[in-house]
Amino acid sequence: MKKILSVVYIIITFGCVSCYEDKGDYDYKAINEISISGIQESYERMKWQDLRIAPELKFSLHENDSLAYRWEIDGRAVSTERNLDYSVDVNIADDAYKCRYVVTNTNGNVRYFQEFELKVVTAYNRGLLVLSEQDGESMLSFRPEGEDSEFLHWGDLFAGKPLSLEQPYSMDADVTVTTSKAIYRLDKQRMEEKKKYDGETMLVPESALEIKFCKFTDHVDDEDFGCMISKKGQVYVYKSRNDFFSSPSPVPVLETISEELIDYELSDICLIYTLFYGQTGYFLGYDNKVGRFLHFANKSSASTDRDQMNSVTAREPIIGLPLFALGQWDYGKCISIFYDPKSNVAKVVASHAKDFAKVTEEQVVTLDNHKFTPESKVVVCDATARVLFNSGMVIYQSNVRSMTSVPTVLSNKLPTTGKITMLKLSNNRKSLYVGVDSGREGEFKGDVYVLDAVTGEILTTYSEVGGAPVDILEKY
Repeated sequence: MKKILSVVYIIITFGCVSCYEDKGDYDYKAINEISISGIQESYERMKWQDLRIAPELKFSLHENDSLAYRWEIDGRAVSTERNLDYSVDVNIADDAYKCRYVVTNTNGNVRYFQEFELKVVTAYNRGLLVLSEQDGESMLSFRPEGEDSEFLHWGDLFAGKPLSLEQPYSMDADVTVTTSKAIYRLDKQRMEEKKKYDGETMLVPESALEIKFCKFTDHVDDEDFGCMISKKGQVYVYKSRNDFFSSPSPVPVLETISEELIDYELSDICLIYTLFYGQTGYFLGYDNKVGRFLHFANKSSASTDRDQMNSVTAREPIIGLPLFALGQWDYGKCISIFYDPKSNVAKVVASHAKDFAKVTEEQVVTLDNHKFTPESKVVVCDATARVLFNSGMVIYQSNVRSMTSVPTVLSNKLPTTGKITMLKLSNNRKSLYVGVDSGREGEFKGDVYVLDAVTGEILTTYSEVGGAPVDILEKY
């Protein structure tokens, strides 16, 4: 009897165990796995640009609504949305950052992720800056380095007629945009305005100030770089110690016994130079009214303002023609070209010192074979001792050492329509930038042609860079 009971007990026990195992089999659940696609391995964006990513999610069973999202850049969460719409932080450093997209199934607390890289670059690090004129106002355009880059444009930011572009290292390599109304100092990376110099910010405020010329890249006196010429013919020296322009130069007095006052018309073509650090620099201006050079200097004893260009010496001989072009073509050697569009007379002093001292009448040579016109743009190439200029849409060249010879054609391949508004050599002097007003209707009528400065071959054409080009800068 006991044996029978034992067998029955064993059978019942095993039967219970089998039922339990069957029940456990029915409680198993398949995992709803998620796969992520649609995210590149690497992205490159400039500061201010948007990074938009719309990943694709695939589910092994069905789409689950209980999901949480997280986008990380360098370990920092920037979004919790399914799709990323992120404006690159302007304060982030240029670098390559590790990024991650994380999808969490909140039901099972299972996470899935996809990693990628974001390379951040400065939007305005290197490239071409073009200053142009549109309806009497200034327009600035920038093309970043790269074959597929396009021009970015700023309009309505710079009041007045455009004059020049610079990137002076004495101002932390910031960009300066000079117009007839003001000088704008822009942050070299963000291209945002840091300071504006106009009539209201001068040491002696001038509400009606109109600027004819400004340059920051040459020494003017023993410490400071840069000076400005107003339409009134006054010279203002930039003072870096206080970050302002000095009070304007007074009406110059000739350094003669009679101290004769000068009635003059100062040209916007000038030469700024310094001999050595610690020595006084000078400003060589030109009086278009009489037709002679004026040698400005700073002599603190001449007035109570130590920053003024308060001394002037008239240079002989009297040329009698307006100054047309002035440049340096060799160490310590300059060339000056004079041209009167009314009489069509042109003269040249092919070699003189930076202060135009000791020039004789015999050095002033008439150019009988010139091809200048009132619209000609002129640039002096110090690497090859040539004068490059245009007559109409043709580019000519003359050797500084033989200016009386007939100029030769450098390039006649430019479009026959339009008007050349700018000539400028590249920093390495191998290329010549030619700005052209195409005459097209609309806002972007300006084109820039890049020519080989030796052969005249057209290397590159940039169309619709802005308005009529006035200046160009190879920004670094």
